Parts: sequence; C-alpha cells; structure tokens
Amino acid sequence: MPRTDTCSTCDSLIQKIAAAENDESRAPLLAEKELHLRKAKAFYDLKKKWQEKARNGEAMVVCFDFMQNLPLPHIRDNLAFRCRQLWYYVFGVHNLKDDSATMYTYDETIAKKGQNEVTSLLFHYFTQVPDITSRNLVLISDGCPGQNKNYVMMHFMYLLVHCLKLFDNITYIFPIRGHSFLPNDQDFSIISKRKAVEVAEIPEHWDTIIQTCRSNPSPFNLIKVQQKHFFNVKLSTDKYFLKNPRPPIKLKSLRMYRIQAKNKFLEIRDSYSGPWRQSILRNKIPLSNELQLVPLYREPLAINPLKQKDLQTLSKVLSKREHTGFYNALRPTESNIAELSDIDPEDNSSGCDE
Repeated sequence: MPRTDTCSTCDSLIQKIAAAENDESRAPLLAEKELHLRKAKAFYDLKKKWQEKARNGEAMVVCFDFMQNLPLPHIRDNLAFRCRQLWYYVFGVHNLKDDSATMYTYDETIAKKGQNEVTSLLFHYFTQVPDITSRNLVLISDGCPGQNKNYVMMHFMYLLVHCLKLFDNITYIFPIRGHSFLPNDQDFSIISKRKAVEVAEIPEHWDTIIQTCRSNPSPFNLIKVQQKHFFNVKLSTDKYFLKNPRPPIKLKSLRMYRIQAKNKFLEIRDSYSGPWRQSILRNKIPLSNELQLVPLYREPLAINPLKQKDLQTLSKVLSKREHTGFYNALRPTESNIAELSDIDPEDNSSGCDE
C-alpha cells in the first residue's frame, strides 16, 4: 500500500485543541501548531528551490528511502495470511534533475537495512549509476537514526568530499517529521499498485514487476544487489574521526548539515535558514586519497527457523515446482525453534522517522 501516514504531531495537536476547555488553554496549542506547519512549509520551499537548481544543472539532488518490505512469496492463498514470509527489500534513489529512479533490491538473506547498508548503496549509486552532473550534491531523506541520521553517514559524506573528492559540497536536509512526502513515496506507490494485482513467487518476479511498472518519465533502473556491494562503512571510517564531535552535535534536532571541500569543519543547522554553526569531526590521522572498505558480509544470512518452516509450507502451493528451489536453499539459524517467538521480529516499515 502507498503511504497514508499522517503527521503524529499535527494529529496530537488537533486533538488537544479540540479538547481545550477555553481560549486561554487553546491559544498556546494553536501557536505550537502554526509554528510546526511553518517549519514544514520551510522544508517544502527549500526542497522546491533545490529541485529548480537540479533542473538547471546547478546541483545534483537525490532523495532516498526504503520501501515497505515486500513479501515472498506474494500469492493469492490463505496460507500466506497464516505463514511468515521472506522479506524483499527495495531501496530507492530518486534524482530530482530528471525524476529518474534507481531501485536496489535484495532479500533478507543478503543483507539488513542499517547504516552500513544505506551508505554502501549510496556509494554504489554515486560511483556506478549516474553521471555526476554537478560537484554540488544535495541529499534529502527522513531522519531515521538507524539508517540516515547518524555519524556513520556523516563520516561517509565527509570522506566523499575530502578523501574520494567526488563532490566539492554536500548538503544533507532532513524534513519535518510527518511532512516528508518525498518523490520516493510516489515511486513506491506505483510498485504498490502493481503489488495489489500481481503475484510474485520468487525474487525475479518482483524485479520484473518493478522494472515494468513505470514508463514515464522513464522505467525504474533496477539493480539486484549482492553481498559484495555491502561494506562495513563504520569500521572503515571510524579511525579518521573523533569519538565525539567538538562542540557536541544534537542529532535529533539537526535539520541540515553541510560539508565543503574548502572547509575542514562540519557545518550544521537546527533550522532551514539562518547562520551555520561549525563542529570538528576529524582527528589527527591523515586522510588518504582512497578509502579501504571492509566487506560487511562473508556468507548468506540465516533466517528464523520458524520462518523457514513456514516458507517450506508455502513453497508447496507455488505454481511451478522449480520455484521451490529458492526456498529450499534458505539456511535457518541454529536457535532452538521452541525458544523463538511466534511473532516475526522483522520490521516491515519503509524505514523510520526520527
């Protein structure tokens, strides 16, 4: 399903305003709601400004996010409602210059969805997928701390400028919670519409659906990810940076940060306008001209034995016998089945907000 999330802050304030007993108690709530909406509008205006710059070639502007996990197998059988399914991940990168979109796909035995995975996929995108149309890069994503709004991402962006020298400037913008509505959401909604009418018994079926579901302005560029694409970016970059920036940075309140080749400091903002503050990220270890990235995975990831058992059951109702081979090859963890919860612990959100 496409995202239908509403802003929890707006919803809460609307309820409090409706329940207020008098104008005196209602006034501060109305002021808080107005300020919140002004911040959201400031983000929309900023995004529009950068989109125009992207169209004019003044900047390379990309938005990225994970789609809601897709199930495997995705079939019209009552068993699918009672059995655990394998998650298929879709990481989308949308270029605002021409609205082209690249979809990275992989299942949960290949990799997870954390900070190392996100930075690894962005590294592939910037070095393999598009032509670098500008030395000025702007990133827009939600503020999920486990994926985007963290020091691993910050250090990685710093090294793109000061080590690999792919860009002269990188600006990272985080929207107001509940008011992101990025182009990725529109991309994912196209896939979701096809999901409602299609069947996908194996990963290749989802890939075909994704590749064929959009034609305008261009089909989605699909990249099937392998474990060789993922690196332990945290381990590979930590040695160049202070354990704690000076002065300290409050990531939760951060709205923007900027890294420039001409400035060795990180520049930060807690709003979408006004002066930048500076913080020291780097320690005294010299940077090299290349980044030695350590592989993140050495072998396929094992799955919950209860999930494997359910997948074996589901594979028996697939339309073609050869499709069962994919599920038969899945490796379970060594945990005792009786000790595991009946509830699948895997998250099925499209990512997370801050």
